[in-house]
Amino acid sequence: MSIKKKFLTSAILMLVIPTVLIFIVTAVMLAVLQIFNPGMDIFSRDIINQPFFIKLIIVWVMVITVIVIFTGFGITMYLSRSILVPLGELKDDIKKLTNGSFDFEITYTNDSEISELCIMLDKLRIKLKDNVKRQLDYERERNMLIANISHDLKTPITSIKGYVEGVLDGVADTPEKRERYLKTVLSKTELMDELIDNLSMYSKLELKKVPFCFEYTDICEFISNEVTEYIPEFTQNEMEIETDIPKDSITVKLDRIKMRRVISNILSNAVKYKKEGSGKVKVSINKFNRGTVVSFLDNGIGIKKSETDKVFEGFYRSDSSRNSRIKGNGLGLSITKQIIEESGGKIWIKSREGIDTQVNIYLPVYEDGNTGTEKGVDTDEDSYNRG
Repeated sequence: MSIKKKFLTSAILMLVIPTVLIFIVTAVMLAVLQIFNPGMDIFSRDIINQPFFIKLIIVWVMVITVIVIFTGFGITMYLSRSILVPLGELKDDIKKLTNGSFDFEITYTNDSEISELCIMLDKLRIKLKDNVKRQLDYERERNMLIANISHDLKTPITSIKGYVEGVLDGVADTPEKRERYLKTVLSKTELMDELIDNLSMYSKLELKKVPFCFEYTDICEFISNEVTEYIPEFTQNEMEIETDIPKDSITVKLDRIKMRRVISNILSNAVKYKKEGSGKVKVSINKFNRGTVVSFLDNGIGIKKSETDKVFEGFYRSDSSRNSRIKGNGLGLSITKQIIEESGGKIWIKSREGIDTQVNIYLPVYEDGNTGTEKGVDTDEDSYNRG
């Protein structure tokens, strides 16, 4: 029942209940008067002059007063319990919200207006709780980011410092040693340069400050050309690269420079995380709904199932990558994901630890003005995996 209806009902009851009770009391008193004074005409004017009548009127007024007072008190208590009590509880809940406590549920009442208020406040509570959690996660990620940056910068700087001191102190006392020391310094500076470049790109992507120059591109031709450039690097690292790319043209809209970075990150990871000995990568392109999926399948060390989503987080590296053989700063896939999403696509990973890893990139296809991002088009990775 709404508050408006409650007040209307209470007003009616305030009139009806006293009226009915007054009528009953009056009838009872007249009946008593008739019983104790038989033969008296209670409707005659002479009754007013009777002494007992004045007393009867006083008693009648007192009874009526009591009836009105108790009726008003009862209805007031009813309104208080049904309206003021829930409002008091809402006040306590709001105090909890202002004090930063969100782990409670705002209960609803039977009143439609108060119930709507409770629903809105509970939605506000959930939203505030989510915002606080998001803020805490952001703070934790930022602290982790700073810690990882400090670690990834300190390690090569310490190494550079040691080798430079070795040259200055005469430890590198032969041309061969000096050359080796200087090559190591160069390698470390290149590593730092890559870290700073990735960090700059990561920050700009997070802040939406990276301009994209999109153009319509044949994804089949583009991927074929990019993969061909990596054949020498793969050969050097005892790896084979196989392609399954359609000869037909498939048009997508992408930023060529940014997409080269994406392919570079994925293929470089395939080299980094390969097993001991030779390895293999298969690059394939398949049409899916109104889009296309570019897949990179390697037979490397794989990723734990619990880590397939985490690898897209900034500076995240799996436990298997924390050895001196595998170099990296954990920003590559995070940058890759942001570039793909800015291109209107989606990226996900399927992996079996110790067996293989497949990186899938979905991009909408542009044909006659239609794209795979239109309403109703399924770009869910589970649907593609089942297919």
